[in-house]
Amino acid sequence: MTARLAAATSLLALSAGPRAGVLRPAPASASFWPTRVCVSEQRLVIENDCGCNDAILCRVVGARAPALRLDVRRDPHRPRRCDDCFPMVPGRCDLPPLAPGRWTVELGGAAAFDLDVGDGGALPDGACWTQARSRR
Repeated sequence: MTARLAAATSLLALSAGPRAGVLRPAPASASFWPTRVCVSEQRLVIENDCGCNDAILCRVVGARAPALRLDVRRDPHRPRRCDDCFPMVPGRCDLPPLAPGRWTVELGGAAAFDLDVGDGGALPDGACWTQARSRR
């Protein structure tokens, strides 16, 4: 029975393709860390579940294989207007053409997740990475 379960799990993982992943934990030095990053066309969409009228800014600061370095932060020009958590306005980071292979995406100098780029620079459209859920 255990072998069947393992085979079914492997088949499910293969059929899911590069659709989901886990963001690495935020380093202690991070002033901002996303809760979710998704690929949409030729860009990364950066999200955070807890903000107060905040918007996320994103820009590529380096793209030299195998590292893609991004500057991701809160927009300093938007005043905070609440005392609770609301989703922030997502940031969109247009990506330059990337060579095929596995790229490590760095946010503020810290590795956040790995992005697999296909032939011709194709990104895995619809793939998302989220923070690991804590167990309570």
